[in-house]
Amino acid sequence: MTHALEFGAIKIDKVVELDRWAFPAQDLIPAMDDDFVAKHKSWLDNRFIDEVTSHLVLSVHSFVVRTPTRTILIDSCNGNHKERPNLLPHHQLNTRYIENLAAVGLRPEDIDLVMCTHLHPDHCGWNTRLENGKWVPTFPNAQYLMSRIDDEFIRGIKTSNPENGVMQDLVRMYNDSVLPVVDSGQAEFVETDHVVDHDLASGIWLEGTPGHTPGHFAVHMKNDKGHAVVVGDTIHHPIQLANLDLDYVGDSHPEISKRVRRDLIERYADTDSHFLSGHFAGPTFGRVVSHGDDFRFRWSTK
Repeated sequence: MTHALEFGAIKIDKVVELDRWAFPAQDLIPAMDDDFVAKHKSWLDNRFIDEVTSHLVLSVHSFVVRTPTRTILIDSCNGNHKERPNLLPHHQLNTRYIENLAAVGLRPEDIDLVMCTHLHPDHCGWNTRLENGKWVPTFPNAQYLMSRIDDEFIRGIKTSNPENGVMQDLVRMYNDSVLPVVDSGQAEFVETDHVVDHDLASGIWLEGTPGHTPGHFAVHMKNDKGHAVVVGDTIHHPIQLANLDLDYVGDSHPEISKRVRRDLIERYADTDSHFLSGHFAGPTFGRVVSHGDDFRFRWSTK
C-alpha cells in the first residue's frame, strides 16, 4: 500500500524498494542496548521494531514530488544488480521498484528531476539500470542533482585506491550509479543552497545537513498550504527521537551529524511541517512532537 501527502499544488508519493529492511539495533546504533529498544516498543509496533527479534525495521524508498511544472524523484534507493560484496544488504538486489513506480502512475520517462540527498548506495542506486551489459540512466529525460561536496569526497576515495572493503563499494557505487549520469550529460553537482523551483509560492530548495556524509542535504517544499522537508539520512529510525545524541554507525562525522539532527528536530517539532525520513517504515509521513525532554513521531496515517 502506498501513502500520499498533498498540500496545495504539491503531491508526494512514497515509492518503496524494500519495505522491511531489518537490523539488530547495535548494528546501527552501537550504544543502543536491548533494554532501550524494549522500552520503546510501547509506541513502536511491529512495523518499526520486529516483535520476534527486536530488530529495528527500516524501509528503503524514494519520494516522488509532483508540482504543476515538475515531476521530481528524491533518492533513488539501491538499484538492481549492483555489485556491493562488502555491503551485503545492498548487494545484487532484484526488486520491483520500477513496477512500484508504475503503481503511482509514473514511468521512468516521466521523471524530469532526480535529487540524491547524498551519495550512498541506497540513495543513488536507481540512478542507473543495467541494459545490454552497460549501466545507463534509468530516467532518460531527467536532470540529476547531486551534492558537489559528496562528489568530491567520493572521487577522493576513488583516487586513494582504498583497501577498506566498504570504501571499495562506495567506489563501485560511484562508477555504476554516478559516472554514467555524468557521461550522459544529465548530472549537475550543486551547492546546498540551490533553489530548484520558483514556480510555487515559496518554492523547493536544498539545505545543507552535513554529518552523515560531508555534502548531505535536505529538500524543502513549501507553498501557502503547507511545508514538508525530506531529511534523508539525518535520522534513520523513529526510535532515535528518544535519544538524539546516540551515534549512528554510518555517519562520517558523528558530532556534526548529532548537531544537525537535533537542529532539524527542534526546529520542526510541534509545528505543522511534515517530516519525511529516507528510512522510516510504515506510513512514513508525519510530524515530530515533543515528549518530555525528548521527542516522538506522530504518523499522518496509521
